[in-house]
Amino acid sequence: METYLEEEHVYDIFQEMMTAVVKEMPKDPIQYLIDKMENPDRKYSKFQAKTIKLQVTLLVYWSIIQNLAFLLENQFINSSWYI
Repeated sequence: METYLEEEHVYDIFQEMMTAVVKEMPKDPIQYLIDKMENPDRKYSKFQAKTIKLQVTLLVYWSIIQNLAFLLENQFINSSWYI
């Protein structure tokens, strides 16, 4: 798996995307990344474009998971049965 990620430059693409987010600091980073993938600044091969879209999808799901975890944690903390 590691070889695949390196050969397809997935780490480079991901780093480029994260660098852009940190540099631009958009209010909605997920939508920013989606927009960036739909209208990339540089030319990507079809495979790289699919890889990037997959990465954005994973970021969206990860964000949802983190938000759900946060909400669940706060629900447990605020519930009357929590000790």
